[in-house]
Amino acid sequence: MANDPGDSSKKESSKPSASTGGKTNIKPATATPTSIDSTIKSAPKDGGEPIDGSGPQPVDIHELQAKIEAQDLEIIKLMKMLQMYVGNEGQNIREAKILELSKRNRDLNLALEKERRCASRWKHQYHIAQEELVKKKQEEEASLNTDERKTDKEVKELQEWKERYNQTNVKLLEVQAARSMLVAEVSKLQHALHREVGDHIPISKVLEEGGDWKGRSQQICILKDKLAELKSKLREQTAHVNEHNQNNYFESAQKQEYEQISAKFLACREELKNTKQKLTGVLARRNVLENELKVAKEKMSLLIGKSDNDDRLITALRLELEAQRQGQGPTLYGQKVGGPLSLDLVQRQHRLAASFQDLKRHCYQQELQIQAQAELIDYLRAIASSQHEEEVVKNGIYDVGNSTSEISMTSKSSVLSQFDPNKLLEVQ
Repeated sequence: MANDPGDSSKKESSKPSASTGGKTNIKPATATPTSIDSTIKSAPKDGGEPIDGSGPQPVDIHELQAKIEAQDLEIIKLMKMLQMYVGNEGQNIREAKILELSKRNRDLNLALEKERRCASRWKHQYHIAQEELVKKKQEEEASLNTDERKTDKEVKELQEWKERYNQTNVKLLEVQAARSMLVAEVSKLQHALHREVGDHIPISKVLEEGGDWKGRSQQICILKDKLAELKSKLREQTAHVNEHNQNNYFESAQKQEYEQISAKFLACREELKNTKQKLTGVLARRNVLENELKVAKEKMSLLIGKSDNDDRLITALRLELEAQRQGQGPTLYGQKVGGPLSLDLVQRQHRLAASFQDLKRHCYQQELQIQAQAELIDYLRAIASSQHEEEVVKNGIYDVGNSTSEISMTSKSSVLSQFDPNKLLEVQ
């Protein structure tokens, strides 16, 4: 029997609702009393000829009864199957539950598809019967004016058709209700199966008989076995690995220590070389300064002798000037010292006083210079002695810090810059 287009569209719309887990509400087709009467009147009989000879005959009652009984048996079978599936939900083994859910899902899908086909077939028969009833009603309305009397047989047949129609409608409602329940159950089972298996694994792969898919509990058991095996291997290799790591650690520590000592030795040797060069320069500079100090001392002695002579001359001139003032001075070329000679003595006295002040200032500067040079020489001698001691220490010990040497050299260079011999020579 061909499927109705309307029924096929409803069947397609019910599939996504079953896959997504939603419930499908199927409203049964309702018929008015007039349509029922007209359907019963226009229902064809077994021979295919109309009752009054003008329309199609009603459908065979025995055939419809057999179909209804077969439908009842299928419904009872489906209900038993549903109860059996619902009763097996308490199992604890995860893989068995997954396979059971998948098989139940497949069986329910098959049952649902079968119920859909049955519902479509009944619906199609219902539409055919309804069309026949409409035709029968039209024919009866046309023949009502001519034949107003109805036989008892027709009335009884009409009542039977009404009862059968009502029974068929009730059966259809029951089948639709069972179908909606099966759709809801299928959606629940699919949802549970998705939660159990996961969204990343298709259900078709789980349902394959020869597939290599493994459940979560089986994977956990395999991973536990692998973990135990790896732990045993790790315990066997722990001693060897620890010994190897310890040897590597000692070797790396010794290598690192050797590299550090080598770097310190090279740095100390370079610093010693630089210090020797600086010491050579300092000693040369000390010799130069000692020579300059010697020359300055000689000049100072000359200046001191000259200043002593000048002091004696000034004393003599003062005595002479005092004598001239008192008029008791000696005679020079038969004349007393006075007049023009006294003026010459005054000028000479002023010149001597000015030269005395210059000599005194120069002597003071020479004394400062000599004192500074003496301090510089003492400092250079101290530096030379400390450099010699450091050189002796570095020849025996190689772990001298770079920062200390840099600070000492910086302080030495700053002190030496304060006693620049060029500045001292300029002052001289």
